[in-house]
Amino acid sequence: MAQWLNGLMAQFMSKIYIKVIILIMIATIGMYSNLHAQSYLEPFGQNRIQYRKFQWKYFDTKHFRVYHYDRQGRQLGRYVSEEAEDDIQLIEHKLGGQFPKRFNIIIYNSYDDYRQTNIGLKDEAQGIGNSKAGTINLVGDKLIVYFTGEHADLQHQIRTGMARVVMERMIFGDNFAKMVKNAVILNLPPWVPDGYIGYLVDGWDAKSSSKWESILDDRPDAGFYELSNEYPELAGKAFWKFVATQYGPGTVKKLLYAMQKKTKLTDAIKTNLSMKIRKAYDSCMNFYRDVYAHDALKEEKPDSTKGLIALKVPKDNSIIRDIRVSPRGSDICYVVWKDGEFTVYDQKTSKEQEASVLLQGGQKDLTEQIDPSYPMIAWSNTG
Repeated sequence: MAQWLNGLMAQFMSKIYIKVIILIMIATIGMYSNLHAQSYLEPFGQNRIQYRKFQWKYFDTKHFRVYHYDRQGRQLGRYVSEEAEDDIQLIEHKLGGQFPKRFNIIIYNSYDDYRQTNIGLKDEAQGIGNSKAGTINLVGDKLIVYFTGEHADLQHQIRTGMARVVMERMIFGDNFAKMVKNAVILNLPPWVPDGYIGYLVDGWDAKSSSKWESILDDRPDAGFYELSNEYPELAGKAFWKFVATQYGPGTVKKLLYAMQKKTKLTDAIKTNLSMKIRKAYDSCMNFYRDVYAHDALKEEKPDSTKGLIALKVPKDNSIIRDIRVSPRGSDICYVVWKDGEFTVYDQKTSKEQEASVLLQGGQKDLTEQIDPSYPMIAWSNTG
């Protein structure tokens, strides 16, 4: 009797053990399959507040399904559908890769609507996502864009997102297993893909050059590695421009091709630039310092004594933006933004130059990104 009971208990425990193992395997598979893919089950306490329900509809084109909502969204969806299809050949030609046969684009009518979505929230909280324009899900098939009031900006988001899709398929592969394996092998810093995509879409324009020069002036002792961690897209654009200028556009493609063949960045740079990566970083910084020093000799510096006003740079990481001078020149309006909260100031340009608060808004949120379309300020013709 005792032996029979022991045997029965052993069978019972073995069945429980097998069930536990199966449950663990299922949970593990589910965890990996949802590592980057979009899920409607977001972490507790991290769901964003949704102030409206989105009744999604879509347009189908040869390569895209473009999701939109309401009457305004229908017009935007039509515009996005046409622009995306027109840009495919351009992106593929510049990168030398292939776009997926089918892809989803989700268009929001405004930044406020976009900030209500939970799509990609888990990745964003982990620092994987990118909440600015043209964000994509690395393993998924969604490109998320929003309208800021300017169609040129919307087009820029589309091209940036599409370029990222093609580049990541080229370098990391087109399925989850390849992406994880190749991402581990290459271990590319963010400035490599972000900078290349920015350079591909925008080129090294005056805005990028001016901002990079300003950073180098403010941080004369900073190295490329340090700045690339703080400004990955801008530093990356600067590096790719440096390579194209010093070694030719062909070398840029060779570096990209080497990474496509799963060559590590250090080895790719050593092979194609004939130097170690640290020396390449230093050469890049020296190149721009020499360029800007040479330009400074030919430039006429403005007379600082004739300036309207000197705005103090905040020391608490606040950001000053949208500076607007009145038609009469007697006032200056600007926005100070920090952690989701903003203040609009009006400051006099004469006498004591007092600043008064015109508007305050927003909510304290350490993860909030700057709303590119609000608040919008402008002077009337009478000033």
